[in-house]
Amino acid sequence: MDLTLLNSLQLFAAAQPQGPMNILITLLPMFVMIFFLYQWLIVRPQKRDRQNLQTKIKRNERVLTIGGIYGVVTNVREEKNEVTIRVDEATGAKICMTLNSIAQVLNDETSGEKSSSK
Repeated sequence: MDLTLLNSLQLFAAAQPQGPMNILITLLPMFVMIFFLYQWLIVRPQKRDRQNLQTKIKRNERVLTIGGIYGVVTNVREEKNEVTIRVDEATGAKICMTLNSIAQVLNDETSGEKSSSK
């Protein structure tokens, strides 16, 4: 009985195709699984956090843009995906940019860290 099992395993191994296609077929499900896990665990939460940030931006909040510019929100137009920020208190200079350009909304804790690091 043990001999027949060994013979059938040898026949099965001989029937399997050899070469790079066999390796690709074996590894493909693993790569697909890794891709979906990456999307589920990393990309989706970041996208959700980003959308929450953009919907919660209000007037008179301090923000940091992706270009490193600090400013205060003066106007938000969600229908146009646009926000206006005041970057200079003395002259009142304003910049109009997309909502995607806002990297972070600064609260009292993050503003304190910025001023204490100088």
